[in-house]
Amino acid sequence: FHTVSADRCADILIPGFELIYLMNAFYAFSEQEKTLAQCRAVAGESARLLIFDYEDLGGFSDSPFAQLAEAAHWKPPSSQGLQIQAERQGWRLEKRADLRKEYLRWYEALLKRFDQRREMLVRECGEEAFHDARGFY
Repeated sequence: FHTVSADRCADILIPGFELIYLMNAFYAFSEQEKTLAQCRAVAGESARLLIFDYEDLGGFSDSPFAQLAEAAHWKPPSSQGLQIQAERQGWRLEKRADLRKEYLRWYEALLKRFDQRREMLVRECGEEAFHDARGFY
């Protein structure tokens, strides 16, 4: 098990990984295609790259969410854009799955946990931080 900067992993890791897994991270990488190239460089011959992430279905850059300061560096790829970048770096798209319902269910559960722990969270972080975090999600 290794944890490294995705856009520098080929500088650090010995090639031969058979599974590379990116979860809710790719959208925030500043150099996404470089990350794909770095992953390819450390991958074994039959390696699989699994990316579970946000996808721009169109209009993300114009959305209110994208205007938040903390989202300035976020670049969720379109499925076609990701496929093109991945193929240029030697990856082949085998399957794409729409997980919007699962993400929605996860965020609903997260907000429910926020509400269940409201008193403790407000005590630890303050009322404003609680509302900011809850409003963000």
